[in-house]
Amino acid sequence: MLKFWKIALLLFCIGTSSIVVAQPPKPTVAIVLNQLTAQMGDTVGMYVEVRGGVNIAGADVGIKVDPTCLKITDRQPGEYLPTQAEQKGFTVFSELHDHDTRLAASLLKGGPIANGNGVFYRVTLQVICAQGKADLDVVFVELTNIEEPGNANTRYIAYRLDKGQIDTVSAHLAIGDVSSITAVAPNTPEAQATVVVANTPQGQVATVVPADTSTAQSSTIPVVLIVLTLAGVILLVVVFWFMRRRSKDEDQE
Repeated sequence: MLKFWKIALLLFCIGTSSIVVAQPPKPTVAIVLNQLTAQMGDTVGMYVEVRGGVNIAGADVGIKVDPTCLKITDRQPGEYLPTQAEQKGFTVFSELHDHDTRLAASLLKGGPIANGNGVFYRVTLQVICAQGKADLDVVFVELTNIEEPGNANTRYIAYRLDKGQIDTVSAHLAIGDVSSITAVAPNTPEAQATVVVANTPQGQVATVVPADTSTAQSSTIPVVLIVLTLAGVILLVVVFWFMRRRSKDEDQE
């Protein structure tokens, strides 16, 4: 009986480690600004970046910007997925308004499958307010994954933002007099920083204050790891109790 419990415990530990290792990180879609601050009338560039993609054959991303401070004037496709037939890709859906835009692209047969990080599309913005903090948000995402590239019978799996299968990163543009602006640095996979710009006799000085990433890192621990750890502790307690009771029974005999 003791041998059975040892085998069960060993299988549990192997299964737990396999589940944790097998869990891939979620892909992320981020808005990245080309500058931290702006003033009324300025033209600002930004891009939509896919991070951590695996075997991506299609992408559909929609964003919106602050309607009181920003106006979209142009959008151009990036390099992550082709949008034209000669590049073995095509545009599935395209929408462009003053304060929101959406683009969907997919591959033709033999098209270049996307992996890792890449720019999906770029947007040009015009600043239309005198002062404020303009928010830019990802509002729709669907990424299509090829399960087994090269297999004629492979499956296509869609991952969606509204199902919690994708993470997003928003952006914020500080608008107004640069001497009194506290701006948020462009989004990066590692961290964000706060940039405080101030006037001095020598000119404008920007001080970068790194963000505290310890909380963000700790919050990324998978819930399944915590649950499985608790289950492992409970199992060890049960095994210990069983062995101790069996030892007492043998002593009484």
